[in-house]
Amino acid sequence: MPLKKDLQGTLLMELLQIFRRMAAPNYPPTPELLDPNLDSEHRSFLRFVERRPLQEMRTRAPGEMLYLDERWYGRLRGAGLLTLARLVEGWPNEPDGGAKGRLWLDRSLLTALVDRWHAETHTFHMPCGEMSPTLQDVSMILGLPLTGDPVGPRVITDDWMDDLQERFALVDRDPVHGPLTAHPHVAGPSKSWLMQFRAEYLADDADDNSVSRSLEAFLLWMFGYIMINNSHGNCVDRVLMPYARAIAEAEDDEVPTWSWGSAVLAATYRGLCDASCKSEPHSTLTGCPLLLQLWAYERFSVGRPMVDLEPYDDGFYGDEDDERPTMATLWIGRKGKSWAHKQVRRVYPQFVDSFDKLCAQDVIWEPYSTELVAMRAPLGLSSLCTRDAHLWLTMAPMMYDIMVEPHCPDRVMRQFGFRQPWPIPRGEPRVPAHMHRLSRSGLPFSSTWLVKLAPWIGYWADAGEQVVVPDGPHTDESFRAYLAWYQPRTRCRITYASDNQEAHQASTGDLYASHRDEALAGAMRACRLVDTHASSYLLRLEAGDTMSDSEHREAWNNTRNSVRQVLRAYGDEFFAEPIGSSHTTPTAGPSQPEQYPDQGFGTSSMGGWPQQQHMGTWFQHQHEGGSSQHQHTSGWTHQQQMPAWSQPPQMPGWPQTPQMAGWSLRPRMPGWPQPTQMPGWPQPPQVGGWPQPSHMGGSSQHAGSAEDGTEFSDYGVDPDLRWTCSMDEIYAGQPDHDVMGPSQMQGAPHPQTQETTYDTPIAPVRHTRAVGSPERFTYPTDHVQAQRRPKRES
Repeated sequence: MPLKKDLQGTLLMELLQIFRRMAAPNYPPTPELLDPNLDSEHRSFLRFVERRPLQEMRTRAPGEMLYLDERWYGRLRGAGLLTLARLVEGWPNEPDGGAKGRLWLDRSLLTALVDRWHAETHTFHMPCGEMSPTLQDVSMILGLPLTGDPVGPRVITDDWMDDLQERFALVDRDPVHGPLTAHPHVAGPSKSWLMQFRAEYLADDADDNSVSRSLEAFLLWMFGYIMINNSHGNCVDRVLMPYARAIAEAEDDEVPTWSWGSAVLAATYRGLCDASCKSEPHSTLTGCPLLLQLWAYERFSVGRPMVDLEPYDDGFYGDEDDERPTMATLWIGRKGKSWAHKQVRRVYPQFVDSFDKLCAQDVIWEPYSTELVAMRAPLGLSSLCTRDAHLWLTMAPMMYDIMVEPHCPDRVMRQFGFRQPWPIPRGEPRVPAHMHRLSRSGLPFSSTWLVKLAPWIGYWADAGEQVVVPDGPHTDESFRAYLAWYQPRTRCRITYASDNQEAHQASTGDLYASHRDEALAGAMRACRLVDTHASSYLLRLEAGDTMSDSEHREAWNNTRNSVRQVLRAYGDEFFAEPIGSSHTTPTAGPSQPEQYPDQGFGTSSMGGWPQQQHMGTWFQHQHEGGSSQHQHTSGWTHQQQMPAWSQPPQMPGWPQTPQMAGWSLRPRMPGWPQPTQMPGWPQPPQVGGWPQPSHMGGSSQHAGSAEDGTEFSDYGVDPDLRWTCSMDEIYAGQPDHDVMGPSQMQGAPHPQTQETTYDTPIAPVRHTRAVGSPERFTYPTDHVQAQRRPKRES
């Protein structure tokens, strides 16, 4: 049978991708924590390596919030669902119960999180470490129970739709709402059909069966549109029908209990794993996007709205312990939620960039500490928020239907306030790959699934015995060691930025300064190298290992080269050329010291100077038996190898100087005596443009020590110097464009001058409407729309 055109197109695209990867040998190696087979299709790979533009993912936000009937409370409480039901209950006198403002889902924020989710570890790979929603977050945010049987697969017969309509046909509804409509032919219970059985649609004297059917419709809505979203869009997963019916038809004291918290987290994990490898336009994020968004609000400022931070008042509390608020009540249960200015379209790239720059200080690692909970809820939270705390650190696999997902609290121990152990290699998955790929696509709801998944259902019964044992409290020192292990083994950045920064030529077409990202990437890489080299040498010293002169020289060379990379990355024009550029070096002779690697100067930093002749802190003194070079670190920051000159270099356009034997150059060092004219010293001739005799020299008596008693030998400097010449003196009289100014020094203070300064008059400012303090803004201020001006009065 011939393949359909869409299937042929899909296969052709997959083949083209395979051939493209085979023909692209320049792809970087896959980081250690990532699986090459999964990473090749991951959104972070497509963005960072292939530089492919990606779009936001779709989410299924509920378009309404339903009202609760007090006759449901007993069964909702028995099932452990009353706390969540009160959290998402509709407000009276609000269109659709206030769902548009309270349950609005930020697709840009959620997609930026999806880009960082990796199925290999079931965590978000942030620059500041691994993070993920855990069972603790499900309890504290949604107030769902963790104890009970897992929400596993069920057998659904083919006549489920007829049975559903038959049960609901006798519901006593108010006639003003019109007759019942038939159930459409869809994959599960239709949302539009379920909305006909709202609590407010029941008659005043409705019987118990009508109340039970109305509760069943509410549970199906809450299961399918609040807790576990699917990709259908217009119906609920039919596997949830037996659970809703069992709760609705039970007595108040005999309601069956299931682990709804682990089911929601398992479905969310599976939705993230699937979405992280989807690049097609309009792909759908399944699971519980509401949990992800609220989890991000609690921990990051990225995309967080501005809300009233006053403690919960008495209006949020009911008569029972499970009728109290949760941590999510701050974001869902209050009016007046707003963002900086108006929401703008296409902020997804800005959120990706914000997560790229995230550091540990930007994260609220423990939002559920005793102090923070007391500040938000002084009268306490729902009892379900902490009832199952003994399962928060379990490593037992979680289940929803046929989905089996691992719970990995050992990878995010800082979220619990404990020390993060390392290394934690990816290793063998806790759930086999073939189990993680199970799908119901085209497969019936038969009893075969019950037999196949029976072992995994039994694992949850022992969840309390598979708990991680903490390795002490969190410390900054141990976390820094963890980050040193973690960051080189994953992809911390999603936005592509080369760590070898190239010169940027500003133009009017610049919209986003990508060269700054490249500078940051290069500087971070260099800083990590400095930290790695310094740590290794310190370990050797602490162990009593003696380092030879060559090893010391290698250590300082590595540190110097890395620091130069940082300077070059942040716009220092003296280091504009890449490492390894070819420069003329002096010929090594018998007495020539070891040559340090030359990093090169920029072509536009020192006008009129040859690139091969750099006058930094190097100087040379001729001895009777040979020559030697010395180096020190006085104020001249950029140290470069200098050719073996015994005379000042001949600069184009500068007055030439005669050859004077025994002279050499050095800049002044802090604490050295100021050069004065000393009798008996050979004075240089008076040559225009070169320093005068009054600026040169120093006696041999003063050359051995500084005013503060510091010996010159401590700096490795020969005291028998015949002439000194500072770099300031060499540059004296040169044009202004050859002098490095404050703008080139990246924020250095302005030079002091006695010349009269003329300030540009400030134009009068036109008063505009106040928009509030910029510190409260949560969205990037460069990408927000201006507020609309009020309409003119006609």
